[in-house]
Amino acid sequence: MASETSDTSESKASPVVLHCFRARNSRDQEVPVSAELVFAEACLGLYAACGGTEPIVVESPLPYVTMFGELPGAFIDCRPVPARLLVHLLRAQRLAAATAAAVDGPEGATREIASEEAWAARVEACLAPALELTLWAYGPCYRRHTRSAVLQGACLAGWPWALASCWQRRRRARSSCGNKGTKACLEEQGQELEKLLDALEERSACLCGASTSSLRLDELILLAYGKPLMAVPEDLLPFSPALLARFKPLVQAAAGRLDESTAPRTPRLGRQPVRPRWDGWECERADGPDAKRPWKNLLTHGAALGVSRSFDPAEHVVGTPQVAKNILRVLRWPWLSGGGTPAEDDADPILESPLTARRQRRDNAIFAVWMICSTTALFAYSLHSHRRQKVVAAS
Repeated sequence: MASETSDTSESKASPVVLHCFRARNSRDQEVPVSAELVFAEACLGLYAACGGTEPIVVESPLPYVTMFGELPGAFIDCRPVPARLLVHLLRAQRLAAATAAAVDGPEGATREIASEEAWAARVEACLAPALELTLWAYGPCYRRHTRSAVLQGACLAGWPWALASCWQRRRRARSSCGNKGTKACLEEQGQELEKLLDALEERSACLCGASTSSLRLDELILLAYGKPLMAVPEDLLPFSPALLARFKPLVQAAAGRLDESTAPRTPRLGRQPVRPRWDGWECERADGPDAKRPWKNLLTHGAALGVSRSFDPAEHVVGTPQVAKNILRVLRWPWLSGGGTPAEDDADPILESPLTARRQRRDNAIFAVWMICSTTALFAYSLHSHRRQKVVAAS
């Protein structure tokens, strides 16, 4: 009876709705710039290949939205999940799937999961800052690859907001270098990457005879951070060609294994795939200051397990970037705000829906002001050009 109930609940579970932004090049081909998006699509593809529900993908014309902050974001069990929380939920889902598929018993599964988690933390600790510095802090790559790809993927009307988002991420990446400078930090990351490649090649040689049914978590993390790096032209990368020649086969091998694992196949009878869940990974605490903020409990729990996170999750949980917040503060008149807003420390971006009447009025007013200013500027420029043509024709 319990198994029938669980099977029924799995079949009636709402599908995951993934909101994402896709950067593109001049040929309208996708350019991966987000490791979180690559990881989320890989995990959801593996879940669907095992017989789970196909995710619903919603593409956004801007790299951030008010609900999630910087994309990607998702709705899991009808709850909004920002990027970093989404990564933690999917990591937990992959580890739970590995536990369910283990054939060596509980002790063997525990050792295998501990090894995967340790290697995933090591890979992320090395590749996450390397990717962030390369895409957003390294000048040639940022100007000729990252920024142009983001603008190509954004809608024309949203270019100012896309530029503001790019500028904010570049400032954040450059400030993470401190007094050492971007060049010195990239040299350090190159040395760390070389050490990581030595360890990965040694581990691949040890595991060449072992057969695994699905991708390991460390392989998914390697693919998530390696795919955006490999999408950058080699002349725009700050690393040596010899280092890239060693790094590229590992990423290609992980991508090939992902294609094999996500190929359509008949799911095993009597076994339901482990789906991404919101309530499955919350801490059981019901009191304390973080009782209404389950993502904080989850991140604290992940840190206690040794799960590495390279960026401050508070930057990804915040709904609106700081530049937009400053603009909203200027435009927050009494007739727009409707009698004041709660303090930012008390606001809950996960449990609070932004689609209230007050926020709708404010967003509509901001859009109206932007449209009026843009139309006025275009009309003034057209009038000036027309008068200038008349003067040239008369002379």
